[in-house]
Amino acid sequence: MRSTLLAPALLLAALATGCNSGNPVASSPTEPGPGPAVQFSVSVTANPPEVIAGTTEPTTLTVTVRRQDNQQSPADGTQVAVTVDQGSLGVANAEAPVRVLNLALAAGQARVSLFPGAQPGQATVLAQVGQSIGRLTVPFLETRPNTFFLTGVSPNEGTDLGGDLVSVRGAGFREPLRVSFGGVQARVVDVPSSAQIVVETPVPAQPVDIGTVRPVDVAVTNALTDAVPVTDTLVGGFTYRGGAEPPPPTPVFLTSVQPNTGPPEGGTTVALSGGGFSSPLRVTIGGKTAVVQSVSASRILARTPSSAAPVPAGSTLLADVTVVVALGSADEQTAMLPGGFTYDGGAAPDPVVVSALSPGQGPAAGGTLVTVTGSGFVSPVAVVLGGVRQGSEQVISATEIRFTTARVTVAACPAGGVQPAMGLTVTNLGSGISGTAPLVFNFQVPLPRVRRVSPTVGGQLGNTVVTIEGEGFEAPVRVAFAEGAQQFAGVVQGTVTSGQVRASSPAVPDSLFPEADCITIDNRPGKRYLPVTVDVVIENQGSGCSDTFPNAFTYNPTFPECRPTTPAP
Repeated sequence: MRSTLLAPALLLAALATGCNSGNPVASSPTEPGPGPAVQFSVSVTANPPEVIAGTTEPTTLTVTVRRQDNQQSPADGTQVAVTVDQGSLGVANAEAPVRVLNLALAAGQARVSLFPGAQPGQATVLAQVGQSIGRLTVPFLETRPNTFFLTGVSPNEGTDLGGDLVSVRGAGFREPLRVSFGGVQARVVDVPSSAQIVVETPVPAQPVDIGTVRPVDVAVTNALTDAVPVTDTLVGGFTYRGGAEPPPPTPVFLTSVQPNTGPPEGGTTVALSGGGFSSPLRVTIGGKTAVVQSVSASRILARTPSSAAPVPAGSTLLADVTVVVALGSADEQTAMLPGGFTYDGGAAPDPVVVSALSPGQGPAAGGTLVTVTGSGFVSPVAVVLGGVRQGSEQVISATEIRFTTARVTVAACPAGGVQPAMGLTVTNLGSGISGTAPLVFNFQVPLPRVRRVSPTVGGQLGNTVVTIEGEGFEAPVRVAFAEGAQQFAGVVQGTVTSGQVRASSPAVPDSLFPEADCITIDNRPGKRYLPVTVDVVIENQGSGCSDTFPNAFTYNPTFPECRPTTPAP
């Protein structure tokens, strides 16, 4: 049977040297945090450039980042996000592959191992700094030996009663295949690799006289599904002994495992002590198959698999160690050492403590650089302020984090123009450990204030461009000309600044104007429209905050003449 090795994580981040293969990259302006935007060139290389699917031999990815304006490296500690769509980053874990990993650059480079998936194909690798992205494709190949041959049988003799487990050695073995001894087909028990077949010897075609031996040819027909299967033969490769009774199996037992502790990702080489060991055999730890490296009658060297269950930092997991010998035969035996190996998750991570933030206020539009002090900070981190994830989080040290505030949504104009965000949480993304403090950051919402309106007079038909001066204006704005409960919207003209808005006055109906008694030119009683003075209202539509400048604008009626109220005589 085949066993899969889950190798320990190989994560080489922020290395200072490496080669640049000149892979094509996509670059765009990025640089988190304040300051002028720059462009980066991001390249990704793989060494070796291709790996074999289903193995635990990784390729090393090297990410190189340079500024395009001066070809210099970004600041040490700059984060680069590496993602893959196949395989696993940093750890060979088939059950829970790592597909996204954040690395810190040092001298413009970072490295990480990419372990292949179980199936042939190709992995698309993306390395991103801000909006700049580098791409690389890594093939996962299906290997097939180009040559097929036999080299020997071990052991190369046995009883004519058959049933001996032997290993046929060579190269290029591919299932399905057929093995025969002296023309009699043997039962294939296992094909652990392309260089070994485990078979059970058949009873020979003719009995072997007591006290005599008979050599027979051993033949393997390879890859039976090929159009023309190939056969190789070892002449006299196995010898039958006549009339001998098979020796009784040696009892198998297990006494110790050294070392008996290792990391949950596996990969620890351990020595199993006991007796009755012989190939072929299987070693399991916690129910998962270990990779056997060597076997003697009293000692087995094996490499531990990954733990069957997650082992958080600060905890351990006991695993039973089992050895099964004489696989698939009537003499199969099992020995177990309960709790013989301990998976150790390592020291518990420090708690995350959030103590203070500074500054404690900034504009509601976001963009304020805030420093958080505390302890236990480990990159990468996520910062949540008032229930909203912030941006550009950067761990300066275990006691300091910096982030840039995100824009807040204002549902209604807050009193005094201050909208507090309550509570700050920092989470170490690697461990999932969080710390929260009841800190407050006051987001400042601009409050519009009208100081002057010019001109102050216009016609009933509107289209008078009015300049409104003041402070706290924030686009988009709404300008209205109001008389009591009636409001008429103006049309904002040009660019809105915090101190000035220009809008054209709207047309208003005759009903807005007050009327006065008068005498027409033909001496009849009548009515005439009088000018009306209205308020000007300006509202920042994003926040709902507004200000009213009373009696700011006067409309002159289009028809101010005296209109008769009685018919002509």
